[in-house]
Amino acid sequence: MREALERLAGKGAKILLAVSGGSDSMGLMRLSSAVAPDLDLALSVGFVDHGLRPGVDEEWALVEAAAGRLGLEARRERVQGAPCGGSVQAWARDARYALLTRMACERGAGFVATGHTLDDQAETMLLRLLRGTGLDGLCGIPERRDAGGVAIVRPLLALRRERVRDHLRGLGQPWVEDPSNRNPRFARSRVRAELLPLMSSLQPEVAVRLAGLAREARGLTEAVDRRLLSECSLDPLRLGGGLKVDCEVIAALPRGLRGRLVRLAVQRARGDLRRVERVHLAAMESASGTRRSTGLLPLPGPSVALVDRGSLYVFPGPLPPRTEQEARLESAGDAVWRARSVELGAAVEVRPGADGLVLRARRPGDRLWGSSRKLKNLFIEREVPRPYRDFVPLLASGADVLAAPGLLPCRRPDLVVLWTLDSTAPARDLGICF
Repeated sequence: MREALERLAGKGAKILLAVSGGSDSMGLMRLSSAVAPDLDLALSVGFVDHGLRPGVDEEWALVEAAAGRLGLEARRERVQGAPCGGSVQAWARDARYALLTRMACERGAGFVATGHTLDDQAETMLLRLLRGTGLDGLCGIPERRDAGGVAIVRPLLALRRERVRDHLRGLGQPWVEDPSNRNPRFARSRVRAELLPLMSSLQPEVAVRLAGLAREARGLTEAVDRRLLSECSLDPLRLGGGLKVDCEVIAALPRGLRGRLVRLAVQRARGDLRRVERVHLAAMESASGTRRSTGLLPLPGPSVALVDRGSLYVFPGPLPPRTEQEARLESAGDAVWRARSVELGAAVEVRPGADGLVLRARRPGDRLWGSSRKLKNLFIEREVPRPYRDFVPLLASGADVLAAPGLLPCRRPDLVVLWTLDSTAPARDLGICF
């Protein structure tokens, strides 16, 4: 325990212990308190009430009393709201970590420690295998992960649950059993009560073997990911704070690594891969690097992705809407007319006259000035990705488009058009020259 805490948090760390009253978290509190003086740790206790079941007051009384005997400040917080569709357990987990992270920040703690044990690791791996996992799922529960400026650490991950309970029994420390652990409605409960015991009867210490596989898988995937990130460019985008991976970059990889790079891009853009499953990535993986295109592909939460001619685009949130505003060119003297669009991050200067011209984004029915050709066909010919077509600055008169920076030279020979794009203009992502 001492070695795990020193490795994961270091000496002199401030740690919020997530304690629920169960054996694992009570063991975390007792074991952490025992080594805290040697490591100069500042410990406190956070208790989260999800409001989902009776008996929580008795659990809190047990935790509060045990923390008091150890000289630890304990605080109880109630989750606000209720689950609305989906998995109740997933909702409770997300709400719990959000509260614990906030509590840690309020106390100036840089770490939240949870009581996950080696048995939790084995159960998690089996659940993911049953649902159909990839290499990331085989990595299991990480010993440490960052969450909003606070690190979540799991110093008991190498210990068996029964060993923790034996320690508590030796101290005379009681704990409570969460009734949901015996509810066959939850898949984890059945894995714990039925599947793991069956596997253990066929192969003793199977949980230890599963945990060892998780360590190997994590070491392998981390090494592969470092290599991919060092050799493959994930280009930051101005549009929506997204990321792009060029078709050529993906196509140059062996097929077995293309999916891995797609997952890395999604993780980088979103900040995590929580609730992202294989079904979400399948369309991206099959189209990336092949010159094929997809429509917008929704991901869990607000993030979206798409593939355009084999290049992958991932955005952490919804794409901004197309601006409907237009900026009319105004005279600046000396036969110079100017307009600026903050939304497009663009400015245009026209000489010698620009009566009736505006700076705007595209609209339905747009065509090229002096032609019946549609603007849409120009965008397709010049391979402008679909999300960017709403953010290309246009010089227009009614539905007639006269010019676009880097894509369409001015179609009126009597006019000279000069463009300026801000450093934040989405159109700069296209790499156009003007």
